Amino acid sequence: MFEVSLRPVDTTDRERLWVWSNDPDVRAQSFSTALISHEEHKRWFDARLLDPFWRAWIGTEAGLQAVGVVRFQIQGLRAEIGVNVAREARGRGVGRLLILQGCIALFETGLITAVDARIKLDNTASVAAFRGAGFWQTGTDFSPPFPCTHWTFSPTGDPASAQPG
Repeated sequence: MFEVSLRPVDTTDRERLWVWSNDPDVRAQSFSTALISHEEHKRWFDARLLDPFWRAWIGTEAGLQAVGVVRFQIQGLRAEIGVNVAREARGRGVGRLLILQGCIALFETGLITAVDARIKLDNTASVAAFRGAGFWQTGTDFSPPFPCTHWTFSPTGDPASAQPG
């Protein structure tokens, strides 16, 4: 088995994240499926780096090769997670490791009590990764245009204590 280490996202990651975000498989599983322009990504990325309620880490294999990103948008005592695994690293359990290690890193800050995820109904790879990282399904939303399942993780392991207020 391999190991994935995390390091904080920084300005040197802008181009890498843009390329990863425009991967056809990533766009297909995103809630916004259109390609992202370079200028749009630059504005988004630069704003996120200044956002005190945003945290993100790059996963690296053997401390060298970047294999994905895990990011969180914090709202109150909860955070919504997003994860993107580099094409060449898919199918090896990297997503599960990014999710698990990212959640641990964020919980260690003491800022949140639960992490939420939304996954499109047909995204079986993400369902497996989140389930493998200890998330539990808390609901399903069949609303168009993208029906999804809702998943939650809390260090207590108690779904009832982590439900949105």
